[in-house]
Amino acid sequence: DRFPLLIKFIDARQDLSIQVHPDDETAHRQGKAMGKTEMWYVMDSDEDASLKVGLKKKITPEEYARMVEDDTICDALGNYKVKSGDCFFIPAGRIHSIGAGNFLIEIQQSSNDTFRVYDFNRTDDLGNRRELHVEQARQAAAEGGKEIVLTGVNIGDFGKTTGESFLDLVKALDAVEGVKRYRISSMEPELLTDEVINYCASSRAFMPHFHIPLQSGSDEVLRLMHRRYDKALFAHKIQLIKEKMPNAFIGVDVMVGCRGEKPELFDECYRFLDALDVTQLHVFPYSERPGTAALRIPYTVDEQEKKRRSKLLLDMSDRKLHAFYEAHIGHDTEVLFEKATRGKAMHGFTPDYVRVELPARLADESLDNMIVKVRLAGFNAKHDALMVDDSVAMDVVE
Repeated sequence: DRFPLLIKFIDARQDLSIQVHPDDETAHRQGKAMGKTEMWYVMDSDEDASLKVGLKKKITPEEYARMVEDDTICDALGNYKVKSGDCFFIPAGRIHSIGAGNFLIEIQQSSNDTFRVYDFNRTDDLGNRRELHVEQARQAAAEGGKEIVLTGVNIGDFGKTTGESFLDLVKALDAVEGVKRYRISSMEPELLTDEVINYCASSRAFMPHFHIPLQSGSDEVLRLMHRRYDKALFAHKIQLIKEKMPNAFIGVDVMVGCRGEKPELFDECYRFLDALDVTQLHVFPYSERPGTAALRIPYTVDEQEKKRRSKLLLDMSDRKLHAFYEAHIGHDTEVLFEKATRGKAMHGFTPDYVRVELPARLADESLDNMIVKVRLAGFNAKHDALMVDDSVAMDVVE
C-alpha cells in the first residue's frame, strides 16, 4: 500500500543521480545519511516524528496522486529553484510521454567520476528488471506510442545485479509488437559493446542513431577525468558503427576548458574529433564545482579561452551536421511525423535522425504520429531541417 519511490539527488548543474528504494523509510534513511536536508516527501499518514527530521516540504498521498495523474509533478519540481544537494521523490518505474507517439523509459541511473559531485552507486533490483521495461514498452505501444527513447545514466550497466545485460534488454524490447522505433539516448563507449552495435545494425526497430559521450579527445585529459576508456576505444566504436550502419547519426558529448586541459591537449582533442566520422558535437564548457576531485588539478583555463574553444568545436559540429544532412538530399526515407499546431509546418525524424519539415499547406492531422515515406529535398528556411519534396507523392506506411 506504499508508494514506490525514486529519490533524486540534484547537484548545482541539475545532473540527476537516482537511487530506488522499496519504501519511503529506507529512502529517507539513505538521504539523511548523505546529509540531504531539502526534500519533497510523500506522507503515508501520521508517521513517526523521527522520520520527519530534515524534511521541509511534504505533500499528502492525495496531492501526490493528483500531480502524477495530471503529469504536473515534474512541472512542480521545475518551478522550484534547485540548489546543490536538493532531494526529491517521484514515482518509480514511470514512462514519460514527450509528444505524440514518443516516450522516454528510464533504464538506469548512476555516476562516479572526477568532475561530478555524486558518487553513490545505484545497485537496486527495481531499475534492473528486464520484464519491467518490456511491460513499459507494451504500455507505451498500447497508448499509441511508436517510438521509445531509452534514457538514463550508465544504462550499459543494466542488469549487473540480476545477471542480465543491456543486450538482453535490447533483444527483449525489439520483440515488443507495436513499437516501431527505439533510440538509445546515451551510452558510454566502454559500455556500448560490439555485440550491442552488431545487434542494432540488424534489429527490427533499433534505429541507426547513437549518442556517445567522449568528454575529451586527449588521453591525458581522459585520465585526469578518471574515464575508463581512451581515444583508441572510442575510435573503434565509431568505426564499427559506421561499418555496420554507414548512415548512422552519431552525437558526441565534449567538455572544454576543464582543469588540466592545456592548449596542446585541446589541439589534440580538436584534431581527433575533426578526423572522426561523427555527426554532431554537444559542447559543454567546464565549470568549477565544490567537492570534486578535479579541484586538486592545478592547471586552469580562463573563461575567455573556454568560449574560444567552445566556438571552435561548435563550428566543427555545424560543418559535420550540415554535411550529414546534405548527403540525404534526394533520397527516399521514412519519417515519423509529430503532431503540429494546425496551420503550421509539421516536423518529424528519419530513422537516422534527420529532422524533416512538411510545409503547412501539406500538413494534415491524419499524419500525426504516422510513419510516412517521403523524398527529401533541400534545407528549410531556418536551415535546421530538410524539406519534403512535394513533387513526389508521399506514402503512409503505418
